[in-house]
Amino acid sequence: MRKVSFSTAVRLCASLAAVLAVGALTSTSALAAGNAAYTTFDPSITDGGFTGGCVHGSVINCNTYVSKPDVYVNGGPSGGNGLADGEYFFAVLAPGCQNGGFIDGANGNLSDTTIGTAATGCSDEGLGEGDSVGERSFSVKGGVISSYSGGHTTGTDANGHTIISLAPYDDTPNPGGVYILAICPKGATSPAPCKFDAFKVKESVTTCTENCHGAPLSVVKDANPAFTREFNWSILKSVDVCQVTLLTPNGCQTTHSETTLNYKVKVTKDGGTDSGWEVAGTITIFNPNETEATGVSVSDVVTDPASKAAGACDINKSGGSPYSVGAVAAETEVELPYACTFATKPTYNADYTNTATVEWDAESVNSEASKESFDVPFQFTTPTKTVHNSVSLSDLYTATQLPTGSATLEGTLPSGDVSAGGEFEYA
Repeated sequence: MRKVSFSTAVRLCASLAAVLAVGALTSTSALAAGNAAYTTFDPSITDGGFTGGCVHGSVINCNTYVSKPDVYVNGGPSGGNGLADGEYFFAVLAPGCQNGGFIDGANGNLSDTTIGTAATGCSDEGLGEGDSVGERSFSVKGGVISSYSGGHTTGTDANGHTIISLAPYDDTPNPGGVYILAICPKGATSPAPCKFDAFKVKESVTTCTENCHGAPLSVVKDANPAFTREFNWSILKSVDVCQVTLLTPNGCQTTHSETTLNYKVKVTKDGGTDSGWEVAGTITIFNPNETEATGVSVSDVVTDPASKAAGACDINKSGGSPYSVGAVAAETEVELPYACTFATKPTYNADYTNTATVEWDAESVNSEASKESFDVPFQFTTPTKTVHNSVSLSDLYTATQLPTGSATLEGTLPSGDVSAGGEFEYA
C-alpha cells in the first residue's frame, strides 16, 4: 500500500513513474545453418593398408573407405560447428532416396530390416540386414556424441570423441559404390532438418569389363528456414485520485489528512513484426570417380507452394546463383554455404522447395549423365529469433512535499520481467 500522510494541505509531485526496459535478442535453439556431422573412421583400425580404412578425406570427414565396417558417424567438426544439442538417429541411404528414405521401411533405406523392392526410381535391392532406428539413435551435447545405447560398434576418433559404426547396412545399388548418410533429429518426418553426407566404399564398386561409364556426381544439402520477430510495447498508468503518467508527472492536489492512492498499470504487447526471411545451409558435391571432374557448377533455387520461383539465392557468398566450382578432385567433396533471402513475407506453414543442381563435363569422368539435382521441402513456421520478446517492469517512487507535509511508501513496487501484456494493480 502507498499511503501519503499530511498535517496540512500538500501537493504530491511526480510520485510514481512506471518504466519499461525492453529485453535483448533471443534465439530459438535449432540445427543451425551450416552445422554438420560427417562419416569418419576409427584410427585404431587398419584396413587395406589405410588407417581406419580411409582412402580419401580428412580425419573428421573421410569420403572414401575400403569396406563398409570402416565407416563411422560423429557429431561434427570441432569449433562449435557440430550438431546442436539434442537426440538424433542415422540411416544409410541409396543415392537419390534422401527425401524419404531416412524413415524405416521406406524405399532406399539400407539401414533398416525391410527388403528392397528393386523398383524403378528410388529403391534398393537390399536384403534388409540392418536393424531398427532405436539401434541407430544417439544424443549430442557440445557438438559431440554424448550417449549411445544401441548395439553398433563404437570407437574413438582422432580427437578422442565417441563415434558409432554405421554397420550393419545393405549394399548400395549405385555401381560407383556411393552411399548417403542421413542424420536427422529424433522424430523427423521431413528431410529439411536432416544433415546428409555422401561417401564411397571401394568394395561396393561394381566391376565393369565393357561399355563402362563413370559414376555421376552427387549433390546433397540441408535447408534451415529462419526469420526474426520484433515486438513493440506500450505502458499506461492511472491512479484513482487523478492520472499520474510519464506525460503528466505532476500528480494531484488533496487536502485530506491521509490519502491512499490506488494505482493501475496496463502493459500492452503488439503482435510483432516479422523480417529477415531466409533459408540457408550447406550444399555438398561429391565426385566418387577416380578421375577429376571438370566444368563443375552448382545452382540453387526456391519455389513456393504454387511452384513459382521465390527468393534470391547466393552460393558461397558469390552474390548469386549459379556458382562456378571449377574442378572437383577424384573421390573428394566440396562444401558450399548458401542462403536464399526473401524481400517480402512468404506464406507461413506452407511447403516451399529448395533445389540444388550440380552440372559437370561428362567427358571428364566418362559419365552418362552430366547433371544431378536434390531438393528439400521446408516451411516457415515459428521465428528463429525474437527481439524485445520480454520487458522489465519497474516502478520509481519519489515524493516532493511541502515543509509541513510528509509522504511514506508502504508495500512493494511492481518489478520484474514480463513476456505478455496485462494489468497490474497495487496501492
